[in-house]
Amino acid sequence: MRRFGQLARNLGIPRPTLSSRLRMLVEVGLFDRVPYSSDPERHEYRLTEAGRDLFAAIVVLMQWGDEYLPRPEGPPIKLRHHTCGEHADPRLICTHCGEEITARNVTPEPGPGFKAKLASS
Repeated sequence: MRRFGQLARNLGIPRPTLSSRLRMLVEVGLFDRVPYSSDPERHEYRLTEAGRDLFAAIVVLMQWGDEYLPRPEGPPIKLRHHTCGEHADPRLICTHCGEEITARNVTPEPGPGFKAKLASS
């Protein structure tokens, strides 16, 4: 789904609302608005690198909703992994040891920008 009409049909929100939200998502750099027809002029919306990088955060929010706000009929969206063909259950994994990351096994620590943030406040 990249085109305005497809998005409007599938999301079920009023067209003016969709237009406003897409404009904002383009302005903040999550989507590019790319022409695909000149007569009449029409555009499609493609994720930018920044938009694609939000994928993990969106998946975590989907999983939270599936767990804590379940629908009787099941999750509204399932993710199918292209490589194995199975429904995926993505997890946050430590890149050093491979262990799943949870709120109970990590500790937030100040990073290099922490003091700079305090100094600019």
